[in-house]
Amino acid sequence: MIVRPLELQSRLRPAPRSLDGLFFVNVGLLGLFFVLFGSRFVASPGLSAEPFLAPAVGGARSGSAPTTHTLRMDLNGQLYDRNGVVFPEEVVSWMSSATRESADPSLLILADTRVPVGEVNRLAGQAYEAGFRRVISAANDTRPVR
Repeated sequence: MIVRPLELQSRLRPAPRSLDGLFFVNVGLLGLFFVLFGSRFVASPGLSAEPFLAPAVGGARSGSAPTTHTLRMDLNGQLYDRNGVVFPEEVVSWMSSATRESADPSLLILADTRVPVGEVNRLAGQAYEAGFRRVISAANDTRPVR
């Protein structure tokens, strides 16, 4: 009976005596690599993201404008404000009363991503006619995540 026909154990070279120095060199090079080439946008758990996001947020806020009123539009064309449902026949009167109560009226339209753009533009046109100075539209995906 042949137990080890190729005698591979005898063809292996012996293990080196000590690799401790090479281990520390590798760890040092890895650390240097992450310090020099690490991304400032990847934060470790437990670190605050404020130092990473401060320049980008500051630039984004310089062109932003606060809105005084918000309308949400779902896929069925139903409109909601902060008090509840706004019926289609009441939209024009709601907009005109909203422009009267504010000195610099602006409207944010949060539409579902599946709402046709024409519907959002029609609502924005009605808002401009009612007296809103700024109308901002944004897409809001309300589909469940799978």
